[in-house]
Amino acid sequence: MTARYADVALRLALPEALQFAIPEELRGRVRPGQRVLVPLRGGRDVGYVVGLSDEPKVQAVRPIERLLDAEPQLPADVLELILAVSRHYLAPVGLVLRAAVPRSVHYEGTAQASAAPREVLVATVAVPVEEAETHLPALARRA
Repeated sequence: MTARYADVALRLALPEALQFAIPEELRGRVRPGQRVLVPLRGGRDVGYVVGLSDEPKVQAVRPIERLLDAEPQLPADVLELILAVSRHYLAPVGLVLRAAVPRSVHYEGTAQASAAPREVLVATVAVPVEEAETHLPALARRA
């Protein structure tokens, strides 16, 4: 019997991978290490399959929209290392994945890969030292 659900790690600081249903036409083709396109917050995102199962973890499970690769992009040993680092350091698997896989590789062949880079505006303000010292602790807590 083939797996009906896939645990998908996204490049987000989520406590664990999210579970998605594997559509009938993709069953038997989805494997750990493959990239998939999944629905997320009214949009879509690319994630890596990090596990397969036959039972849902929650009641309402949304389906995988598309399998992006015929073969796994993450070799089994690299995927196991990412999962081991996540467990050992109690780090969200998505953040470990973000550190291990460059953005250009992660989104290769998708609309996000060809999107223009965002511009960032940086402003500096001159403030007297005494005033800056009173506001620095509050700013440090926000960072």
